[in-house]
Amino acid sequence: AIFVERDRGVYDCMRKNIDMLGLGARSRALQADALAPALLPELKEVVDVIFVDPPYPIAEQTSGKRRILDQCARLRGAMGDRGWMVLRLPYVLEGDEGTIAGFNGPEVRSFGDMHVHLYSPRAGAAAVQVDETPEESI
Repeated sequence: AIFVERDRGVYDCMRKNIDMLGLGARSRALQADALAPALLPELKEVVDVIFVDPPYPIAEQTSGKRRILDQCARLRGAMGDRGWMVLRLPYVLEGDEGTIAGFNGPEVRSFGDMHVHLYSPRAGAAAVQVDETPEESI
């Protein structure tokens, strides 16, 4: 398992939980911005499950939503042809907005104000290149 967290306090708590559960040998924790394209070279192993849970204030910004969906498309390159990408958002992605290159889906499950979008890798789909655009301050 690979865990990515930008906030130092949350990262430290995550490391403690990994150690407490005895998962240190089977997992890796990275303190990084999970939405940054520079993260991808750090993902050296093929993964079966990707859980994307961005901060809601970022997800609610138009530019933040675009960053999240672009990174999800890039993450296809970290997966084989089987597995799941789970994207948790405070809204349902409607129509084409929910389409992510390289993935089938989404199937959506809603729990109050939390909406879980489930995607499966499209077999044979290659890693997706997403053009970089300047990011606004968050």
